[in-house]
Amino acid sequence: MAKINVGEKMENFVFDTPYKRGMDLKTIVGGKKTGLLFSRYYGCSLCRYDMIQLKEQYDKITATGGQVVFVLQSDPDLLARNFTEKEYPFWVIADPEQKIYKALSIDPAASIKDAIDEKALKKIQAAKKLGLEHGEYEGNEDQLPAAFVIEPDLTVTYAHYAKTAGDIPDVDEPIKQLLFEREKGFVKKILPFCANLAAYSVMFLSVVRQNGRAACIG
Repeated sequence: MAKINVGEKMENFVFDTPYKRGMDLKTIVGGKKTGLLFSRYYGCSLCRYDMIQLKEQYDKITATGGQVVFVLQSDPDLLARNFTEKEYPFWVIADPEQKIYKALSIDPAASIKDAIDEKALKKIQAAKKLGLEHGEYEGNEDQLPAAFVIEPDLTVTYAHYAKTAGDIPDVDEPIKQLLFEREKGFVKKILPFCANLAAYSVMFLSVVRQNGRAACIG
């Protein structure tokens, strides 16, 4: 299938999470601006590193009124054995058969060698410093990541397909997208108020000037 572009609507995918079965995207989105981050699988130390980084900064995302969903090529039962339902403040989708990856054309690299870049190597070192080691292998070892931001109606407002394992926006990028949309909404709300305020200011100054002239004449 073709890659999805900004302005297009994402399919209402049905999937499992570690603790719920048969969920669909619209239910999880639940009326919120949502960031979707696609990674490899839970045993991948880079993927767990990204999940930890996201967890540590998640309050920035909730402050925007948005949320993030993390997608892995992992079995839901394996995920349930590795972390509790409250371990992460965001939804984790299990896609062991890579159905969503394939539907969105989130392709793997030609080889693991082609997937590794300088940024990925730095993240591997950062993961090691946290004591993260490679766990159970699942899914496609050469899988590349991707990131999207969607509206409550599933319209895509941001899309990024990685070219290497490290070519993925930092956690801050979806946050920036969510914040930008919130600020646009704020501007839309505040502009009419500012226009009215400006009109009232002009009227007030006009009255003051007229009263000032009257006082001088008197």
